[in-house]
Amino acid sequence: MALLRFHEQFGMFDITPVENIFIDELMLRAPGDFVKIYLYGLKLCYHGGADMGIARMARDLGTEEESVRTAFLYWERQGVLRKVADHPEEYVYLNVKQELFSRSGGAPVDDSLYQYRDFNNALQEIYGNDRLLHPQDFQRIFDWIEVFGLEPDAVLLLVKDAMAAKPRSTVNYLDKQARYWANKGIKTREDAENYIASKKASFEGARHVLKQFRLRRLPTVDEEKLFLKWTEQWGFAVDAILHCCAQLNKIHQPNFAYLDKVLENQHNKGLHTVQEMAGYTRDDSLKEALTILGDEKFTEATKESYQRVLDMGFSEAAIAGIARLAIMRGHRRMADVETAAQTLKKRGIMEIAAIETLIREREAATKAFADILAQRGEHRPVQAREIDFMERWVQTIPNPDLIPLALEMARPMEKPLSYANKLLESWKAAGITTTRAAAMYKTTPDKPSKTVSAQNYSQREYTQEHWDSLLDDLFEEEK
Repeated sequence: MALLRFHEQFGMFDITPVENIFIDELMLRAPGDFVKIYLYGLKLCYHGGADMGIARMARDLGTEEESVRTAFLYWERQGVLRKVADHPEEYVYLNVKQELFSRSGGAPVDDSLYQYRDFNNALQEIYGNDRLLHPQDFQRIFDWIEVFGLEPDAVLLLVKDAMAAKPRSTVNYLDKQARYWANKGIKTREDAENYIASKKASFEGARHVLKQFRLRRLPTVDEEKLFLKWTEQWGFAVDAILHCCAQLNKIHQPNFAYLDKVLENQHNKGLHTVQEMAGYTRDDSLKEALTILGDEKFTEATKESYQRVLDMGFSEAAIAGIARLAIMRGHRRMADVETAAQTLKKRGIMEIAAIETLIREREAATKAFADILAQRGEHRPVQAREIDFMERWVQTIPNPDLIPLALEMARPMEKPLSYANKLLESWKAAGITTTRAAAMYKTTPDKPSKTVSAQNYSQREYTQEHWDSLLDDLFEEEK
């Protein structure tokens, strides 16, 4: 035991000295968490650091061990900390004034401080003589190498690429890019070259698509990401993407979202080049639609019907969607698909995205009615007519809890669906929105007035009038 020592609580009421030169020259530019870790370590040097380790220090600070090590590496590069042992890890704090004065010429300087001399010159050349980098700028950029793990050549490519796209790029902006690269694992010169080449290819490719759409503007970031997905994730050749643009010529406003659906359809078929797409004949796409329909045979009549739908301006993917919609409504003939296509075209619904919205709504209505049947203990398939009514109700009735109540009250009736529909229309006309009020509403519902229009409850991009019309005449057999 030492002859003299402080009481164990002495440090609680003592001070930890921090030089103003540290605040002015180092703290202001340092990340906040790094400052916190440095100051806590400085306090431990004066009081209580003898039995301290990285793990305990991290717990005290409420952070990760790696964050503590990263902060120490930062301060080591600043010249105010030095690692002297690895097992166990041990660091020594250096005198801040002495280190900073040594850098300014007051004493011999370690050659390691000039290890980035060539890198600094190359960096300044990228910026040119009109904008001189300050020492604090270099210090932050060094972090990309020593903290983020980027190679110096990768950093130079990052800066050069950013300056080419945005000549007034600030170091703050570049710092965000460096973090992004580090998180993406872009750390070597080869990584950087491949990434930049890929990014340029996606930009140019997206521009070519816009030209196909006759749009005179630059692509958005989201459009570039889509192009990158098509080429890198799905494996499409660029000429195959431009080839698919031709399928959008007949729609009013071609866009990347619709092209994405067309390409997804081709991707699911395993068609990624122009040659593969050319080998996939119209008969193949017809057979795909007939496979969805199930019972329909491949005949000259079905081929002619399919061709007429194509001539209306629908893509192969959209026709396959209409076939799915036909099956959901109990129709299995190509003629039914043609009839539905005619109605959809009149309504201005030709894109696969809009057709898929109809399919999703049909599926949602089916599930909703099936849930009601299950609650009533009925285990049977949902009928097409029940789904028709449910599609209308979920779009027009303000409180969905009213639907099972109306169906339950209509069970004894000869035509329960029609009666439930009259109840719901009656409640809506009376402004009833709760099940309690509906249960107390004793008036026998009359035939709904034409003034009570579902279009007042539109919740979609298309008007409710469109959807109601679709329910009534999408397929002629339902009229």
